[in-house]
Amino acid sequence: MDDLAAQKLFESTRNAIEKYSEAAKEAGVAGNAATGQQSSSYHNDHPLDAAPVWFQDFRREFDDFRRELGDFRQKMEEDINTLKAGVSAMQAKMDQSEAVAFNRHYRADASAERPWRVVPFNDGTHPVDSKNLPALTTRPAAEAFTTAQLKMYEEGYGIYRPNQLRSTRVANLIEFVGGV
Repeated sequence: MDDLAAQKLFESTRNAIEKYSEAAKEAGVAGNAATGQQSSSYHNDHPLDAAPVWFQDFRREFDDFRRELGDFRQKMEEDINTLKAGVSAMQAKMDQSEAVAFNRHYRADASAERPWRVVPFNDGTHPVDSKNLPALTTRPAAEAFTTAQLKMYEEGYGIYRPNQLRSTRVANLIEFVGGV
């Protein structure tokens, strides 16, 4: 049963309960009509108390079904969100791999006229657009990075090694993005 059908069934059931409750109220019946038990104050009782026992049982089962359906829907939404996150991570990795492959095969020896493509970080963010870093497009550009900029690039690509010489860190960064 899809959500729309379940909602319609719930609405019609609720309407039937309300009509039955109103009829019972008008007739002065409070309590369980099937057993003849009555209550002195209708307003303090639940509207289902005036419904026949079979209907009360149906309503309890229906409420249980709705709870289970809601739990199932929540679990499905969680699973879908997990899948979406996985797909986003794979897309980020593919975008990164595509830029690296392009740089390696077509622009290994980049120049100002033929720069490297900017390689997205491991999390899919763009170094220039989202982190306000200078573009890593040539060897001289990488060599001109400040220590903080170099560290942000290394951390974004997951290659940060603070114990290495700066020249080694720059060379590793260039190699990572597909340069020589």
